[in-house]
Amino acid sequence: MVRLTRLKDVRQRKALTQQQLAERAGVNRVTIARLEGGKDEPFPTTIRKVADALDVAPEDLMDRLPFSAAAPAAVLDDRLAVTEEEDVDRFLRDHPELAAVVREAADQLVRFIPDARLGLELLSDPEYGDEQLFLGVSTNMKDEEALSALRRFDQGWWVHHVRRAHGLLCIDLSYQ
Repeated sequence: MVRLTRLKDVRQRKALTQQQLAERAGVNRVTIARLEGGKDEPFPTTIRKVADALDVAPEDLMDRLPFSAAAPAAVLDDRLAVTEEEDVDRFLRDHPELAAVVREAADQLVRFIPDARLGLELLSDPEYGDEQLFLGVSTNMKDEEALSALRRFDQGWWVHHVRRAHGLLCIDLSYQ
């Protein structure tokens, strides 16, 4: 569940009232109050509107999640099979905004691909040393059905959130 736990601090640093922010974002003042109080989970479009109105990235409004070195998979999602958990955990500590993106992607993937089996691992480019999380999705769907489901995921969710991953997350599908 996404919470904009840092919204109030960011709004106050920008010297805006709830009403002023609501007007800039094109939402109701009560919406801002409920988001600041943690009473509502915002729609992605609302998060974007509020972040744009504050001239910040959406992840700047979200809680920085604590990571446990003992159980990074539990912090992310129990549906994810994590390969080399220590490496993934280190990477997520270096890039804390990615945990929320991975969790949300997992939620959306199983929505579009109900039998999805998810695996998460850290890949490194041996030549350049660049690292990237790889979220692998396996399904028993047939070729066209699986590709169609992935296209729906891409169009329905990923294209709207890919910027949040900062090029550090790759999602790929394998099917029968």
